[in-house]
Order: sequence, then structure tokens, then C-alpha cells
Amino acid sequence: MIRIGFENIDISMFAFSMLNQRPIISALEQYVNRGDNVDFATFTHNIGIDKKSYKNSQEYLDHATATIDSLKNFAKNNKNTTIFDHRLLSALKDRFFNTDNLDKFAVLTFDCSEYDESVKSAIFESVCNAPLKSVASYCVSDNDKISVFYAQKCLALTEDGFHWYTSRDKVSLFEGKNSIKDCNIMSLALCFEIAKTLNSLGKGDEELIFYYGEGKFIKASAQEIISNTNLNQEQKEQKAQEEAKQEAIEKQAKAELKAEQSQVRASLAPASINAQNVINSDIKFDKNDKYANSVAIYRAKQEQKINQALAKADEAYTIVKQGLAKNNTFNDCINFIKQKFGNDELLINFVMDNINADLATLKEKEQEILDKNAQIESLNSDKEKLNVKVAQAENEARKWNSSFQKKSIELEQTKQEYESTIARIKEEAQNAINALNAQIEKITNDYEDEIEGYQGTIERLDNVNKALQTSLNNEKATNAELIAKNVSLEQEVKAKNDEISELEKGLEEANNKKSKYWSQAGGYLLEAIKGGYQPTDDEIDLYDIRQELETQTQSNLFTDDGGSGGSSRSRQR
Repeated sequence: MIRIGFENIDISMFAFSMLNQRPIISALEQYVNRGDNVDFATFTHNIGIDKKSYKNSQEYLDHATATIDSLKNFAKNNKNTTIFDHRLLSALKDRFFNTDNLDKFAVLTFDCSEYDESVKSAIFESVCNAPLKSVASYCVSDNDKISVFYAQKCLALTEDGFHWYTSRDKVSLFEGKNSIKDCNIMSLALCFEIAKTLNSLGKGDEELIFYYGEGKFIKASAQEIISNTNLNQEQKEQKAQEEAKQEAIEKQAKAELKAEQSQVRASLAPASINAQNVINSDIKFDKNDKYANSVAIYRAKQEQKINQALAKADEAYTIVKQGLAKNNTFNDCINFIKQKFGNDELLINFVMDNINADLATLKEKEQEILDKNAQIESLNSDKEKLNVKVAQAENEARKWNSSFQKKSIELEQTKQEYESTIARIKEEAQNAINALNAQIEKITNDYEDEIEGYQGTIERLDNVNKALQTSLNNEKATNAELIAKNVSLEQEVKAKNDEISELEKGLEEANNKKSKYWSQAGGYLLEAIKGGYQPTDDEIDLYDIRQELETQTQSNLFTDDGGSGGSSRSRQR
């Protein structure tokens, strides 16, 4: 549900700084013939109407007045222009198109607090984008409420063309049987846009409501607003006739009911009164449908009777209750209301229904009382049983209390004995401590000199210990350095060992090759010696042929006469 509020406001409450449209011009712009590629801003500039901002109401009024004059002059001098809908030209010359009521303002508020943010946003957008009817307006939102501030001078398009109207000081949900000049043109347009938005969101059953007095309101669902707004002129006239006919029927029913209640009029019989009402009615009843008209009047009359009886029912019912409270008989009370309100059977029936309802309620209350009394008796029985149990518990409590007192006395005696024992033990302990302190003091005096000597020795030993500790620290530091150097040397040795291993390996391989080579070379050398060559010791050592030479010497291989090879070799060397 959307609650609608309406309020007339002073021109000073209209925030002209919020006005982002051009007064009057913006209301016309929607009716420009776009097919002619008209630059509307250029058109308004050419006739001396430019967009501007307003600091106060006087600037607005001055500009609005100048705009009206410019438009009226344009309409007067450009009868064949195609820039506007041709029907609008007559509205620009309309005698109602003047500066009257330009300072009348109002505000419409739409309370949307019952909806979530998406619905609120959609409604606000539809309100802000609604086709402009007022010569000046703007809308604001505080989340829950949407407020539309507007000038009450509006442009309206009806079946017979455009007209300038001042919107009424009320809220109109749709035209109904009234002409548009009797409605609030702004609320018609805004409610229609809101209704379309609600319907598109699947909320066509949601209602718009406006309270215009204590308990007085008008309301309609979104679908009702749409269907009524979309009625063509013929449908509107037909609906207006039906509403007027219903109004005449209700008027006729009231007249007949009044005649029945008054029974007899001195100057005019009830039938004449009825006839006179029919004659004075503006509605012509269908002569061929008298039965339908009679039924309609009868129903309306019955509704009137019911409404009248209901209006007096509460008061009559109160009178009967008060009479019964004063010990009056029921018949006396009924007779009293008959005297006061007339012999109205419906009223008496309503009162009887209320009394019967009270009696039924009274019987229910009596039964409730009986039930409560039964519960009370049951509770009283339970109470007696509980009282017996409480008495038994109290006896037990007394027994326990007596035992507790005896135990308390015994505990107190035990406590006193314990405290006495503790005091005695404390005294004996203190005496022992005093004797021990005396012995300690005597021993201390006897050995004081010896202790002083020990203290000197201890000091000397402390100094020696400190020196040794210093030396030990130095040794530790030196040891740490040596360990570090040892690690470094071990790494170097390892590297050297690895290098030597590589060299030894290479040397071994070389020796192997050399041995193989020189074993062969030694054979050549021996042959050379046999041929008379005199080898040196180095050659003999190098080729490892010493043993072979010794063997050769012994067998006289070096000389032809069998002389000693050794002497000869020694000589050669």
C-alpha cells in the first residue's frame, strides 16, 4: 500500500535551486512535432526564452511572466506554425493562460515504506520521468517517501484540446465522473505512472490510499487506476451516468425510508413525496425496466435502514446494559429504546444480537468460573497434602537441628583442645629454637678467628681461580683459533692430497709407459754395449740393466781376451 499525502505550501518553501526545467516551456515540450526535426532549444532562444537558474521566487515569477508573454506573441503571429500540435496554439492564446496562480504551490508525498529498495527505486524513477503537467516541478526522495513539489498551474489535454487549469487542493486517483478541471491534474498523472510501475512488477493488487479526514479516505488498486484512466470518453460518460443513477437510487431510497419513518406528513402523503423525488431527479429511469429499478431502490433502502440502525446500535446497546445493571427488566429496557429511537426492528435485532452474544460470553465465563473453582478445590486438596509433608519436614528439621547443636558443641570442645595443643607445641618449638640459637652463637664465637683465616685463604683461592679462569678462557680462544686453522689446514691438506693423488696417478701411468718403453730401450743398449759402447752409470741405472751387465761381465762379453768387464767399465767411467 502507498499512502498519499497532500499539502499546500507557500512559494518560499519551493526550492527553486532544485528546478532543473524551464517553467512553462517544459510543460509544452512534450507536444512538439518531432517529425519536423525541430531544435526546440533554438526555437525558444529565438523567441527570447533561454534556460536559466533561479535564486529566489521573484526571479522565477519574472521569467515565467516573460515566457507567457513571448509564447502568446508567438501564437498570435504564427498561426500556421507546425512546431506544436495544432491544438496547442489555441491553448497558448487561451484567456486562462495568464500569470494568475503562478505563485500557488503544493506538494504530493508517496509513502513507499512497505516496499523493498528495488520497488522504491522503480517508483521514484517513474515519478521523476512522468510527463510534466505543471509549469514548474521537481521531485526528491528520502528513501521511504517520494515528494513532488509543483506549481498548481498545469496544462491538461482533454477531448476538446489543451487547457490551462489550476489543480485542485485534493488528491485524485482517476477522473471518474468529474471533469479534469475538478481534479488534481498532477496527482492523476503521477498515480497513473505509479500504478503502471506496480502492475509491471506484479503488484497490480496493491492500493494507493489518501486520507482526507477522520476516517475518510479514497483508495484504488493499481489495476483500477489503470483501467479507469484508460477509459475513453464514451466509457467515462457511461460510467458517470451509472454513478449518477446509483446516486439517484440512493436518494430515492432515503426519501422513501424517511417517509416510512415519519409515517404520515400533514401536507403531503408518502406516495406524493416519492413521486415528487422521482420527478425532481435528473436521472430518467427506464420505463421498460420498472422491476429492476424497484429492486435497486428496495436494496438501497434496505442498506440505508441497516446503516441507520448500525449508527444507533452502540448507543441503544449501552442503554440496555445500563438499564439491566440498575435491575430494570429487559422488556422495560427494550421499550425505552423503542421510545427513544422508534420501533426499529433492525435496531432491536442488533441490540438482541449483542445481548445474546453477551449471554453466550457470560455462559462461557460461568463455565470458566466452574472450571476455575474445580481447579481451586483440586489445588486446595494438593495444598493440604503439601501442608502434611511440610509438617513432617519441619519435624525432621527439628531433629536434625538438635543433632547439629550437639555436634556443634563437640566441635567447639575439639577446637579448644586443638588450639591448646597448638599453643603448647609452639612454646616448645620456640624454646628449642632459642637453645639452638645459643649453641650457634657459642660455636660462632669459638671459631670466629679460624673462620677469618679461612676467609683469607678463600680470597686467595678466588684470585687464583680468577687467574686460572682467565688463562682457561685465553686457552679456549687459542684452541678455537687452532681448531679453525686446523679445519682450514685439513681442507688445504685434503686439496693437496687430492692434487698429489692426481699427480701420483699420472706419474704411475707415465712410469708404466716409461717402464715399457725403457725395457725395450734397455735391450738396444745392451746390444750397443756388446758392440763396444761404453755406457755411463746413469744410463745403466736409468735402463735398469746393471744386473744384466754384471752377468755379461762375468761371461766376458765386454772384451775379446776375456778381461774383467768391471775394470774396463770402471775405467770408462
